[in-house]
Amino acid sequence: MWLVAFRFIIGALILWFSLVWPLTKVYEFLTIGDIRARAGELGVRRGGFLGYRQWPVKIRLPIFALVLASFWGAVVLFCMSDSPLANRDLGQAILGVFMIVGVPIFIGYYLRRKIKNGIKAWKTRKRARQMENILSPKREE
Repeated sequence: MWLVAFRFIIGALILWFSLVWPLTKVYEFLTIGDIRARAGELGVRRGGFLGYRQWPVKIRLPIFALVLASFWGAVVLFCMSDSPLANRDLGQAILGVFMIVGVPIFIGYYLRRKIKNGIKAWKTRKRARQMENILSPKREE
């Protein structure tokens, strides 16, 4: 009887680690900065892959939704009796669509953020120069 029960436990663990655990890790990876910031750690909103921890939640959660839909879509395609995954053209087409749509959106968002930060830094330096002139005017001899 223990062998039969153990077989179901092993089966449940395999299903858990193949279907549920990867998605919990993706969610944790995307929200780890928020979780640690609420716990009181300093500087956790910096860093990550291309500074993803600074991205607003409105960007990170759709990324999670995209990963979720892609993951379960792949599971459904793989489990179908007439699996189109046997046809490599479909898999390459799906990957191509994600790359054609996703990469330009990601690059556009990244460049927009860099330009915004550059403009902020330029305006800050300009204000600092103006304040320097006001606070310590040059003396004429």
